[in-house]
Amino acid sequence: MVRGVRVRTTGALCLVAIALAVSLSALTIGAILSTALLVGPAATALRLTARPGLVMLWSALIGLAATWLGILLAFDSYYWPPARQGWPVSFFVVALVLVFYLLAQARPAGRAPKPGRG
Repeated sequence: MVRGVRVRTTGALCLVAIALAVSLSALTIGAILSTALLVGPAATALRLTARPGLVMLWSALIGLAATWLGILLAFDSYYWPPARQGWPVSFFVVALVLVFYLLAQARPAGRAPKPGRG
């Protein structure tokens, strides 16, 4: 317990909330897309900083950016060759999450975040 908060109970409730979110979104947006949006932005944010508050902020921003850029690229892909055959939004979102992660992975070694410091 940390100041009256039961860590195991909190962890179990977090797992239930994530499982519920994935199971409900998998029907609508697909298992790959929901998993990519749950894991990818958080993993990318952890590569950028080790501070929990900044990790949450970066994760949310990366997820929003990947989603909106994916929608924009899918809309624009309708006009790419071959004409009149747009690509799905889910492809672009997952590809952007991967690109963001690879860019964060390619940071110079001297600037890597240290645990406990941002």
